[in-house]
Amino acid sequence: MKRNGLFVAALLAWLPIAVEIASAACPLPVKVEALDAAGRILDTGSGFVALDGRAVITAAHVVADAHSVRIETPDGIRRLARTADRDVRRDVAVLRLRGRGLSVEGNPQFRSAQRGDAVDTIGHIPTLGFVMFSNRVRATNIPSQMGPVIETEAPWVAGISGAPLVTPDCSVVGLASFGTNEPVPHYYAIPSVVITELLHED
Repeated sequence: MKRNGLFVAALLAWLPIAVEIASAACPLPVKVEALDAAGRILDTGSGFVALDGRAVITAAHVVADAHSVRIETPDGIRRLARTADRDVRRDVAVLRLRGRGLSVEGNPQFRSAQRGDAVDTIGHIPTLGFVMFSNRVRATNIPSQMGPVIETEAPWVAGISGAPLVTPDCSVVGLASFGTNEPVPHYYAIPSVVITELLHED
Protein backbone atom coordinates (compact mmCIF):
# COMPACT_ATOMS: atom_id res chain seq x y z
CA MET A 1 0.00 0.00 0.00
CA LYS A 2 2.83 2.39 0.85
CA ARG A 3 4.43 1.73 -2.53
CA ASN A 4 1.16 2.48 -4.33
CA GLY A 5 0.85 5.70 -2.34
CA LEU A 6 4.33 6.75 -3.42
CA PHE A 7 3.43 6.04 -7.05
CA VAL A 8 0.26 8.15 -6.83
CA ALA A 9 2.18 10.98 -5.17
CA ALA A 10 4.83 10.83 -7.90
CA LEU A 11 2.14 10.88 -10.59
CA LEU A 12 0.38 13.89 -9.08
CA ALA A 13 3.67 15.76 -8.97
CA TRP A 14 3.83 15.61 -12.78
CA LEU A 15 0.33 16.88 -13.50
CA PRO A 16 0.35 20.68 -12.92
CA ILE A 17 2.97 21.02 -15.65
CA ALA A 18 1.35 18.44 -17.86
CA VAL A 19 -2.23 19.64 -18.09
CA GLU A 20 -1.62 23.20 -19.25
CA ILE A 21 0.88 22.45 -22.05
CA ALA A 22 -0.71 19.57 -23.94
CA SER A 23 -3.09 21.61 -26.12
CA ALA A 24 -0.09 23.30 -27.79
CA ALA A 25 1.96 20.13 -28.10
CA CYS A 26 3.95 19.02 -31.11
CA PRO A 27 3.01 16.71 -32.77
CA LEU A 28 -0.77 17.03 -32.35
CA PRO A 29 -1.93 14.50 -29.72
CA VAL A 30 -5.33 12.81 -29.84
CA LYS A 31 -7.55 10.70 -27.64
CA VAL A 32 -8.27 7.31 -29.26
CA GLU A 33 -11.50 5.40 -28.56
CA ALA A 34 -12.00 1.85 -29.84
CA LEU A 35 -15.70 1.30 -30.60
CA ASP A 36 -17.81 -1.83 -31.08
CA ALA A 37 -20.43 -2.25 -33.83
CA ALA A 38 -23.00 -0.39 -31.70
CA GLY A 39 -20.66 2.53 -31.08
CA ARG A 40 -19.90 1.62 -27.48
CA ILE A 41 -16.39 2.31 -26.15
CA LEU A 42 -14.29 -0.83 -25.76
CA ASP A 43 -10.97 0.77 -24.88
CA THR A 44 -9.30 4.16 -24.80
CA GLY A 45 -5.76 5.28 -25.49
CA SER A 46 -3.68 8.03 -27.00
CA GLY A 47 -2.12 8.75 -30.37
CA PHE A 48 -0.74 11.49 -32.57
CA VAL A 49 -1.49 12.86 -36.03
CA ALA A 50 0.69 12.02 -39.06
CA LEU A 51 0.62 11.95 -42.87
CA ASP A 52 -0.52 15.57 -43.34
CA GLY A 53 -3.47 15.17 -40.98
CA ARG A 54 -4.83 12.06 -42.71
CA ALA A 55 -3.67 9.44 -40.22
CA VAL A 56 -3.13 8.75 -36.53
CA ILE A 57 -0.46 6.58 -34.94
CA THR A 58 -1.43 4.64 -31.80
CA ALA A 59 -0.69 1.42 -29.91
CA ALA A 60 -2.08 -1.67 -31.65
CA HIS A 61 -3.53 -3.15 -28.46
CA VAL A 62 -5.76 -0.08 -27.98
CA VAL A 63 -7.67 -0.80 -31.21
CA ALA A 64 -7.27 -4.60 -31.25
CA ASP A 65 -11.01 -5.41 -31.02
CA ALA A 66 -12.39 -2.22 -32.57
CA HIS A 67 -15.16 -2.24 -35.16
CA SER A 68 -14.36 1.43 -35.72
CA VAL A 69 -12.28 4.11 -34.00
CA ARG A 70 -13.04 7.66 -32.88
CA ILE A 71 -10.34 10.22 -32.27
CA GLU A 72 -10.55 13.59 -30.54
CA THR A 73 -8.08 16.50 -30.51
CA PRO A 74 -7.34 18.74 -27.48
CA ASP A 75 -9.69 21.41 -28.87
CA GLY A 76 -12.59 18.95 -29.20
CA ILE A 77 -12.51 18.08 -32.92
CA ARG A 78 -13.72 14.51 -33.46
CA ARG A 79 -13.23 12.19 -36.42
CA LEU A 80 -14.03 8.55 -37.13
CA ALA A 81 -11.19 6.36 -38.32
CA ARG A 82 -10.38 2.82 -39.36
CA THR A 83 -7.35 0.67 -38.70
CA ALA A 84 -5.36 0.80 -41.94
CA ASP A 85 -2.34 -1.22 -40.81
CA ARG A 86 -0.90 -2.61 -37.60
CA ASP A 87 1.98 -4.61 -36.24
CA VAL A 88 0.45 -6.59 -33.40
CA ARG A 89 3.73 -7.99 -32.09
CA ARG A 90 5.42 -4.57 -31.98
CA ASP A 91 2.21 -2.85 -30.77
CA VAL A 92 1.91 -0.07 -33.37
CA ALA A 93 -1.14 0.78 -35.52
CA VAL A 94 -1.85 3.29 -38.28
CA LEU A 95 -5.39 4.69 -38.36
CA ARG A 96 -6.83 6.39 -41.44
CA LEU A 97 -9.30 9.19 -40.80
CA ARG A 98 -12.66 8.99 -42.55
CA GLY A 99 -13.71 12.04 -44.53
CA ARG A 100 -11.53 15.13 -44.38
CA GLY A 101 -8.33 15.10 -42.39
CA LEU A 102 -7.16 17.37 -39.62
CA SER A 103 -5.43 20.70 -40.14
CA VAL A 104 -1.82 20.36 -38.98
CA GLU A 105 1.41 22.21 -39.65
CA GLY A 106 3.71 19.67 -41.29
CA ASN A 107 4.43 16.08 -40.34
CA PRO A 108 6.20 14.77 -37.25
CA GLN A 109 9.88 13.97 -37.61
CA PHE A 110 11.26 10.68 -36.30
CA ARG A 111 14.65 9.74 -34.90
CA SER A 112 16.16 7.08 -32.66
CA ALA A 113 16.13 7.55 -28.90
CA GLN A 114 19.37 7.91 -26.98
CA ARG A 115 19.88 7.15 -23.31
CA GLY A 116 19.38 10.35 -21.32
CA ASP A 117 17.25 12.09 -23.98
CA ALA A 118 14.84 14.63 -22.53
CA VAL A 119 11.37 13.77 -23.84
CA ASP A 120 7.73 14.70 -23.29
CA THR A 121 5.18 11.88 -23.24
CA ILE A 122 1.99 13.50 -24.54
CA GLY A 123 -1.35 11.73 -24.26
CA HIS A 124 -4.85 11.53 -22.85
CA ILE A 125 -5.87 10.13 -19.46
CA PRO A 126 -9.66 9.60 -19.13
CA THR A 127 -9.92 11.14 -15.65
CA LEU A 128 -7.64 14.11 -16.38
CA GLY A 129 -7.79 14.91 -20.09
CA PHE A 130 -4.71 15.73 -22.17
CA VAL A 131 -1.45 15.63 -20.24
CA MET A 132 2.26 15.92 -20.88
CA PHE A 133 4.87 14.20 -18.72
CA SER A 134 8.38 15.67 -19.02
CA ASN A 135 10.88 12.87 -18.41
CA ARG A 136 14.00 11.14 -19.76
CA VAL A 137 14.89 7.99 -21.65
CA ARG A 138 16.42 5.55 -19.16
CA ALA A 139 17.62 2.93 -21.64
CA THR A 140 17.25 1.75 -25.23
CA ASN A 141 17.34 -1.63 -27.00
CA ILE A 142 15.95 -3.54 -24.03
CA PRO A 143 15.10 -7.11 -25.14
CA SER A 144 11.42 -8.12 -24.92
CA GLN A 145 8.94 -10.46 -26.60
CA MET A 146 7.94 -7.44 -28.69
CA GLY A 147 11.48 -6.84 -29.88
CA PRO A 148 13.79 -4.10 -28.55
CA VAL A 149 11.99 -1.45 -26.47
CA ILE A 150 12.81 1.87 -24.78
CA GLU A 151 12.57 2.39 -21.03
CA THR A 152 11.32 5.81 -19.95
CA GLU A 153 10.78 7.63 -16.66
CA ALA A 154 7.22 8.73 -17.50
CA PRO A 155 4.53 6.98 -15.41
CA TRP A 156 2.35 4.47 -17.21
CA VAL A 157 -1.35 5.03 -16.50
CA ALA A 158 -4.58 3.96 -18.19
CA GLY A 159 -5.07 5.84 -21.44
CA ILE A 160 -1.42 6.74 -22.05
CA SER A 161 -0.79 3.79 -24.41
CA GLY A 162 -0.09 5.15 -27.88
CA ALA A 163 1.25 8.49 -26.65
CA PRO A 164 4.34 9.77 -28.49
CA LEU A 165 7.67 10.42 -26.78
CA VAL A 166 8.77 13.78 -28.17
CA THR A 167 12.12 15.59 -27.92
CA PRO A 168 12.41 19.39 -27.47
CA ASP A 169 12.85 19.79 -31.25
CA CYS A 170 9.54 17.93 -31.86
CA SER A 171 11.10 14.65 -33.02
CA VAL A 172 9.19 11.48 -32.10
CA VAL A 173 11.53 8.85 -30.64
CA GLY A 174 8.98 6.31 -29.40
CA LEU A 175 5.40 5.30 -28.61
CA ALA A 176 4.21 4.53 -25.06
CA SER A 177 3.20 0.88 -24.88
CA PHE A 178 3.17 -0.77 -21.45
CA GLY A 179 4.43 -0.56 -17.89
CA THR A 180 4.55 -2.19 -14.49
CA ASN A 181 4.29 -0.49 -11.09
CA GLU A 182 5.04 -3.53 -8.91
CA PRO A 183 7.42 -4.37 -7.37
CA VAL A 184 9.51 -1.64 -9.04
CA PRO A 185 8.11 0.83 -11.63
CA HIS A 186 9.22 0.25 -15.22
CA TYR A 187 7.70 2.01 -18.24
CA TYR A 188 8.33 1.05 -21.86
CA ALA A 189 7.90 2.49 -25.35
CA ILE A 190 8.20 1.18 -28.89
CA PRO A 191 11.13 2.68 -30.88
CA SER A 192 10.27 5.15 -33.65
CA VAL A 193 11.82 2.92 -36.31
CA VAL A 194 8.84 0.57 -35.94
CA ILE A 195 6.49 3.48 -36.64
CA THR A 196 8.36 4.60 -39.75
CA GLU A 197 8.51 1.05 -41.11
CA LEU A 198 4.73 0.70 -40.74
CA LEU A 199 4.09 4.11 -42.32
CA HIS A 200 6.20 3.15 -45.33
CA GLU A 201 4.21 -0.08 -45.71
CA ASP A 202 0.86 1.69 -45.48
